[in-house]
Amino acid sequence: MEGFEYKVSVIVPVYNAEEYLRDCLDSLLMQTIDQKEMEVLLINDGSTDGSLEICREYGEIYDNIVIINKINEGVSAARNAGIEKARGKYIMFLDADDELAKDTVGEVCKYFDKVYDQVDMVTFPERKYLNGEEKEIHFRYKYLTKSGIYDLEKNRYITQSRINIAIKNDKSTYFDVNLHYAEDQDFLYRILEKKMKIGYIDKGLYKYKLRGDNTTEGFGYAYYMFESVITNYYEKLFYKYDKGVPSYLQAMFLYDINWKIRKAQLWPYHYDETNFKIAEERIRYILNKIRLDIIMEHPALDFYHKIYLLKLKKDNITLITDKKQLLLYDKEINIYYEKEILIVITQLKIYHNKIKILGHLKSPIFDFTDKPELIVQCNGEETIPELFRSAAGRYKSRMETNLFWGFYYEKKIVNSQKINFIVKINNILYNTKFYFMPYTPIDMRRSITWFISKNNMVTFKNNAFYTNIISDKESYRQLHLRNEIIKNKNLQIYNMRESYINDIKNKTVWLYYDCKGVEKDNGYYQFKHDYYKNDGVERYYVSNNETLSDDLFTESEKANVIKFGDYKHKYLFLLADKIITAYIEKNNMYPFSEEELIYTKDLFNFQVIYLQHGILHASIPWKYTPESLQIDKVVASSSFEIRNFHEKYNFRNEDIYAFGMPRFNIINKNEKTYNRILFAPSWRNYLITPQVNNYWKPQIDKFVKSDYYMVFNDFLNSPELHNLLEKYDMYLDFRLHPIFKSAYSNCFRVDSERVTLNQNIIKNESYSIFITDFSSFVFDFAYLERPIIYFVPDYPQFKSGMNQYRELDFPFEEAFGKLVFKKEDILSELKNIIENNCVIEDVYKKRIKNFFLPMSDNCEKLYMALMN
Repeated sequence: MEGFEYKVSVIVPVYNAEEYLRDCLDSLLMQTIDQKEMEVLLINDGSTDGSLEICREYGEIYDNIVIINKINEGVSAARNAGIEKARGKYIMFLDADDELAKDTVGEVCKYFDKVYDQVDMVTFPERKYLNGEEKEIHFRYKYLTKSGIYDLEKNRYITQSRINIAIKNDKSTYFDVNLHYAEDQDFLYRILEKKMKIGYIDKGLYKYKLRGDNTTEGFGYAYYMFESVITNYYEKLFYKYDKGVPSYLQAMFLYDINWKIRKAQLWPYHYDETNFKIAEERIRYILNKIRLDIIMEHPALDFYHKIYLLKLKKDNITLITDKKQLLLYDKEINIYYEKEILIVITQLKIYHNKIKILGHLKSPIFDFTDKPELIVQCNGEETIPELFRSAAGRYKSRMETNLFWGFYYEKKIVNSQKINFIVKINNILYNTKFYFMPYTPIDMRRSITWFISKNNMVTFKNNAFYTNIISDKESYRQLHLRNEIIKNKNLQIYNMRESYINDIKNKTVWLYYDCKGVEKDNGYYQFKHDYYKNDGVERYYVSNNETLSDDLFTESEKANVIKFGDYKHKYLFLLADKIITAYIEKNNMYPFSEEELIYTKDLFNFQVIYLQHGILHASIPWKYTPESLQIDKVVASSSFEIRNFHEKYNFRNEDIYAFGMPRFNIINKNEKTYNRILFAPSWRNYLITPQVNNYWKPQIDKFVKSDYYMVFNDFLNSPELHNLLEKYDMYLDFRLHPIFKSAYSNCFRVDSERVTLNQNIIKNESYSIFITDFSSFVFDFAYLERPIIYFVPDYPQFKSGMNQYRELDFPFEEAFGKLVFKKEDILSELKNIIENNCVIEDVYKKRIKNFFLPMSDNCEKLYMALMN
């Protein structure tokens, strides 16, 4: 074989892959190529599970399997070790949790022999699988359609970034071990740039098994990536091309930046203001070397993200407005053209004989012009709703990418009323078109153009809304006609809808919610308060827990406790006039599947009252807005929240109930305190993986290497802490967040009788001191006027956006205790507080006094507001 011992060497880096490794190796052993022609190099990268034993088991049986055992240095170093030892003419790669179809290796090698002198790399098909289900095919296969040689300048969007490849074994190219992200892309590009061609064979298959884990080993965040990838990789790579950057490289950068925009991981938010501006200029430097047409034609980028990049480039983009059109263009290309402005409807309801509309104006032109004006015409009258920056401008991302304008509109329903929307831009009037979000009752794709609430009817046609007041008889007739259509599609829903028609006139139903895993929260307390009111309202508490403590409800109340998602819950949900909930996520509130939702949503006409389960202080404007979560009213417990809900989350003042959460009346400020400290940090999104059915998959290796774990664990085990507790006869209870508790409790070990782990020793009210990071739990202890310490060892990671959010609306500088980052600082502050007899400092006591609204009869105040 021309000086090589094998036709091909397949390199498999192995790190803690015992769950998947056998399937991977079996897929290699079943290859149609003669096993004598294929060398399999298993690079055990310091596995701590049973992976090495599995490697040795296969190695003892098969002569062509070679095991290389090394210390853990990462996947790049492991592959390099394989490249160094490879004895095959070609080198292929396979990750230990993936598989190859049986004809892959043979067909790829056979094809490479044919095109050996023309290319240095051959690729072959790849498909992604999640839980055995094939996912959407990668866009590169729109260009790689048949076997052949592909010029990468002409086929720039192929963007080969995965290791479903074969390369020549010339020992000339190795992975860069200093790159913790984009190492595959870098390795591939250094091979491809020599000829700017790639071979493709349409036979074989790389089976890429998605596990839901972060495959970048914890480095897939701007905190780690910005300097190494943007600055030290792309910036230098672009800089070396004096006569123009290859279009393939331009497209490759856009492919990389695409997911960073979607995951809001583009910017190093942990930088100070000066360095952040420098980072912006670095991105802009690269973007200004990319042609506009390559941005606009890129198949991976969302159109609105392309507009975002154009804004960053600061090109000379011009907006033309006249009576016929709106046009965005620059000197090279027409970017966008439209005649009508799109209005996205996010809420559409009939409530208290009014039509309520919440939506936003969506167009790329708003990024290049002044604030427009929305004019609502209704039977000869004109209303101009106030426009606000819509949360939808965080388009398919958690960072603001575009400027969309939100609005509210309400109008009393009368007969023969037409409501029409016009948008004024640069003093020119433009017609509108509409898109209805999934939870609204209008569904144009299924020709559902009207909905009814009791005797009120709203119809949408010809881009306008029409309202009418109809008789009981007509209401029944219309609903029965729609039910007959549904009858053949879903009989259970049909029966439910028929019962709804009979009951909606004579029943008023309120549903109360908390959350799965939570036995008592604001929904529970409000239900307990409202249940005994003799006001004609039927009230039900919806439980999402398998079991409930016997003492939670009286025998009478138990009759009105229903199970989430069962038939009764679904039926009562249709009848519901109000949904009163401490948790607002849709999967916590809506009992219907996606298919059932199609056949029921036209009947939804309830008010959603968000009680909250803690004071909202984390900055999450993409989530907690009326547009995002169908919220009608929200309960505030502080003057800070009233301002914050209005200014940042776009609630109208009339939709904020300033009464305080129900459970603040349950917290007993006069409870006796003990010599105990509660340490209850929040969880971290970047240290655990969400799975289906509210299950979270631990990532032990990542967790125990994190600053979160190492600093907290060091603090809990420090002799200084134990001596401090002993000296002052104190005890500390460490309580992980419920999401972390089941996953990571066993990672913590403390050899001190004065430190307990994850035990509820006493009531929360009885603790003398509270330590947390940024958990909203802190407000309970502020309300109790207990000394508080904020302990955040991973503050830079938090600021960079590695958690769900990266900043607080209620900043640490205005909070109720000192912010510390290191073990030494928390020990010092804790000592100061204990020596001060656990009395809260005056500065924090004053902040607490001015923070909370008056708390008395919260449940009764809310009840009266809801009844009125």
